[in-house]
Formats: sequence, C-alpha cells, structure tokens
Amino acid sequence: MRDGPAAWLTGHAAARPGAAALITARETLSYATLRARIETGAAACLAAGLVPGQSLAIITASRERLVLAAGVAFHLGCPLLPLDPVRPEAWDLATESGIGQVICDRDLDTPRDLRRFDAERLAATVSARPTSPRAAREADVQLMIATSGTSGQPRAVALTGHNLATAVRASRQCLSLHPQDVWLNTLPLSHIGGFAIVLRCLEAGAAMLLHETFAVETIRRVLDENRVSHVSLVPAMLARLLDAGLDVGQASRLRHVLIGGARLDAGLARRALAAGWPLCVSYGMTETASHVCLYPGLDASWQPGDAGKPLAGVSISIVNDDHRPVSGTGRIRIAGPMVMAGYMDGARLNGAGLIDNGLTTGDLGYLDDRGHLHVLGRADEMLVSGGRNIHPHEVERLLQVCPGVRDAAVTGLPDPVWGDRLVACIAGDALLEDVEHWCRANLPGSLRPREFRAFTALPRDALGKLRRAELRQAVQHDFGLREGTLRTTDGKAGA
Repeated sequence: MRDGPAAWLTGHAAARPGAAALITARETLSYATLRARIETGAAACLAAGLVPGQSLAIITASRERLVLAAGVAFHLGCPLLPLDPVRPEAWDLATESGIGQVICDRDLDTPRDLRRFDAERLAATVSARPTSPRAAREADVQLMIATSGTSGQPRAVALTGHNLATAVRASRQCLSLHPQDVWLNTLPLSHIGGFAIVLRCLEAGAAMLLHETFAVETIRRVLDENRVSHVSLVPAMLARLLDAGLDVGQASRLRHVLIGGARLDAGLARRALAAGWPLCVSYGMTETASHVCLYPGLDASWQPGDAGKPLAGVSISIVNDDHRPVSGTGRIRIAGPMVMAGYMDGARLNGAGLIDNGLTTGDLGYLDDRGHLHVLGRADEMLVSGGRNIHPHEVERLLQVCPGVRDAAVTGLPDPVWGDRLVACIAGDALLEDVEHWCRANLPGSLRPREFRAFTALPRDALGKLRRAELRQAVQHDFGLREGTLRTTDGKAGA
C-alpha cells in the first residue's frame, strides 16, 4: 500500500494543481509547480549518481532547499535524515545511521565516504527530464530524524510511512487543518516539530508559509495580512512576540497557536490569552512523530503541565520502571500506530525499548479524572534533597514569577548533608541577593535553592528546550556565568 508524503503531493497536484503549497519570501509554489520542481530535481540527482531507495541525509542552511530535497527523497523512496548544519555532531549522526549519500550546500565539507549532491540546484528550475515517483511502501522507514539530545547524544529515530500518516491524521482531527489554510512554520526543520508541519500541510493540501529565520516584525506583518490560520511556536518565541506587543485579537483567520518543545509557564500563558492568542498546548516527542496529546482552546483554568487528552488511536498509561501499570505518578507510556519503528543502529533498525507497540518514556506524569495527561518532567532529572524527591520544574515554575527573572532553571550539586544541593540558575535583571530574599519569602523551605548562579542566557536548543547536561556542566565548572555565585547560609534553604 502506498501512503505518505509522495502520494499526498501527487494527489493534491492532480486534484488541485493551482492551490498554494509552499510560500516563501521569493515565491509561491502551487502543488503542481512543487511536484514538477521535485520531479526535475530528482532527475538531476539521479543523473549525478544518487541511488534511489537508499538512505539520504540532507544538510543545508536554506529551509526552502531542505523542503525540496525532502521532496526528492520521498519521490525516490529514500529514507531521509534532515540535519542541522550548525550542530557539530551532524555528520556523526549520519555515519551512525548507515547513510552513504547526502544532499548538502556547496560550501560544506563532507566525510569522504559520503556521496554528495548539490542542494543549490534544487531551488532553481532544472531542465532535466522529470522522473516517475518511486515512493516507499507504507511499512517502510521514510523518515529518520534526530532526537533533541538535551540530556545526551542525539539518536536517529526511524519513522515509517504508517507512523507519519497516522500521526498527521490524528493531529488534523484536533487542529482542523483544511486545504484553504496556511500554516506559518518558523521551527527548525531538522527537528520533528518543524518537519511535522511539512507533513501535515502535504497531507491536508494546505499551504506552508516558510520563514528562513524567526523575526518578530515579519511575523507581525504576515499576521496583520490575515493569511495565517495555524502557527507553531515554542514558549521563548511566544514570549518575544508578546514583549513586542503583538496582539492577535484582529487576526480572524488565526485559529490555532500550537505550543510545544518546552514547558509553557502559567504567567506566559495568561499574557498570551489576554492578547488574544488561541493557544493549544501539545505533548509528544520525536519517537511518536510529534504530538500525541493536545489541549486546544486554553483558558484561565489551565495549569502548567496539563497536556490535554490523547489523540485518536493513542493510548497513554502510567507505569513503573518495570513497565507495570501504577496509580498516581509514574513514567508515561505511549502506545499507538505513530510510535516509532525504532532507532537507527548503523544501517539496522534497533527496536530496543519497544514493547507491545508501546514506548515507556523517560517522562514522569499522571492522568487526572478527565483523562488529561499531566507532564511533570524527566525522570532522570529528579533531585533528592533532604530526603525529598524534587523535580526541577517544581522550583522553576515558581522562580519564573520572581521580579526581574527572565529565565530560570534548577539543577543539583552533590552535598554531604542534603544529597542534592539545589542550585537556581537565573538570567535576567534581578540581583542574586534579591532572588534569594524573594525565595525566602515565597518558597517553602523544601523547595528553596541553597545556591544561586547568574547567567547571561541559559543553554537552550533551537526549540527552547533546556540543555540540562550543559547546564550541569556550566554549574560544576562555572561556565557561562555573568556575575558569580551566591550561596545561602540558612540551614532551612534547600532542606
């Protein structure tokens, strides 16, 4: 059975050839034009020696070229791995995934054992003879995409056509994406959050408005033009738009603002709702082809961590470390047809960790009486201070409302008395002494940090997710500090 991006593009190009498919700063490509551009690009790559059906990495600084190269990969039945050109481990991940060919920018140095093809040729009109599609089967791996790597080395997740199709269709049931809609995509395409937008628009026949960079004024303009119906943002992006005074109450077409990638703070949510943003919180991961839970239509009653209900076809349960169901808080287990085929281990698929079509994640959470999933954070981030289990998110959400704090994170250092000594890492205008005094007045003793560090900016990835491993290293070795350290002497702090 044929299902997936190549089949979706072919179908829409035949049924609605003039409908907009890809909108960039340079041009608008209809579905028919996009299909023709991909077909001729595929022909040019074949003439240069690209092998159809074999895995293909894509690494380019141009988001438009990446979309076209992805289309070529799907057209030729090549499982593709989009990579971030600014991440030094990109080539290592390609090699570890058993990939032998790459479409890349002309100025990039590639390992000698990779056959390379020029990405610049894809954005131009090519005179090569169009090729017939050689699309992969639904059961075949069609996409390999890197995990965020925030707590370790990134891995390549293998997703089949069936994984992708069921994920985008379940999402569409909640987000009501239609052929006349336009989804603004400002997220990195080397992450599942950004690449999933490409897939959702192709499946629904909608248009994707692709921005090369995140620019507040550009987003203000396209929203004012009333063209955008959907947009995906991480909390840091939302904060910048709100700081710029962007009120979307007049953007009548904007129906869904999908928030993911990092935890949404209650204060930020309240600001956005007051400014008219139709927020929708999501929970998911690379291993599930993007989100598996959605909370659309946020209101003032929403609480941080509430990810809403599972999508159609998704089963969420709470288990212990032995994968046995438990009541209350435990590890989040996800089962359903969008759960990955496995991780790439060289050219082989490694399905370790998958049991009965389900994946026990490293995230902690619980289900409430409404069936909503509440996500508490990563299990491996749990700290034990004074005999009490403390998750960094517990303290971080409180620190976020401290005056003068722009960003906050919590980690731990070994302590002979407390076990983990809570360390608050602060970015903003607040003095550490003022933050410490505020904590004494507003935080219970068990949640008070005993050490405070000032940072110019906390280490976050392109999606705004905190790189906790880098944060721990910075705290242990005093990297990235702006103005030093404050240690409390009050025995109650951190107790």
